[in-house]
Amino acid sequence: MIDPKLYVILPVHNRKDTTAKFVQCLLEQTYKNYHLILVDDGSTDGTADLVRERVDALTILRGDGNLWWAGALTEAYRHLSKIEAANKDIVLIANDDTTFDDDYFESVVCDGDLKPGALIVSPGHRISSEDRTYYRPQTELGFRVDWPSLRVYPVGLGEEIDATTTRGLYMLYPTYRSLGPLHPRLLPHYLSDLEYTIRAKRRGLKLIPSTSSHLYVDRSSTGSHRDDSRTLKEFLFNHLLAKKTTYNAFYWGNFVLLAAPWRYKLGACRTVYARFFRKLARFLVDAHRDRREDGSTI
Repeated sequence: MIDPKLYVILPVHNRKDTTAKFVQCLLEQTYKNYHLILVDDGSTDGTADLVRERVDALTILRGDGNLWWAGALTEAYRHLSKIEAANKDIVLIANDDTTFDDDYFESVVCDGDLKPGALIVSPGHRISSEDRTYYRPQTELGFRVDWPSLRVYPVGLGEEIDATTTRGLYMLYPTYRSLGPLHPRLLPHYLSDLEYTIRAKRRGLKLIPSTSSHLYVDRSSTGSHRDDSRTLKEFLFNHLLAKKTTYNAFYWGNFVLLAAPWRYKLGACRTVYARFFRKLARFLVDAHRDRREDGSTI
């Protein structure tokens, strides 16, 4: 019997050293029937060349630097939708800021939970040393979304999952095809993975944390969670336009429209922009006080 083909989708952008660590883990896998779909979003540091030199089973898709996470995954979806894959073949969405043990693929491919009605997510561990000798166990299993308050909470073992990241997400090829692409215009980066997995659950798929596969996550390269705006222009850009801030009100509003149950959409949208205007008012008050103290302008 031929082993299922595992298609590994890996978006990359100018993180050659980070990607190299991922590729090294890829080459050490005990499960060899994989094909890497590298989505290189306009890298200028030789990332794609490094991968081409080291990986034989490889397809490279190229962007112009404006794909971001959702756009890169959408390019991969368009490519994989055109191939002739078997129903037993598997798709893994991966992130290059992760490393993993040599049995990472094999442990999931041989896992009985990988069925047509399931998405398997690998628990993410925040590493505190290069050799992965210490990590906090299962720091990311998935999330619960409280729509009335519009808060997203991490879940513990045994708790129901509403959404997961798409970093380390396995599914059978027919399941992948049926879910469709992400929404790169409405959610180009953050929140796109939550919308995708919420959509999957709404369609009756199960979100299952793997008990046998683990990822070690380098959080140093993630986006901005803290607002360091110093001018009004910076504040408005970070909160309404920036793709790499987790608190962008425009994208939170789009997330609500795409993912929230109908009974919560209006209230959650009000919450999004109420938060924005509270933050704006606080910023203006603080800026006015600082301006009076030092004579600068906002």
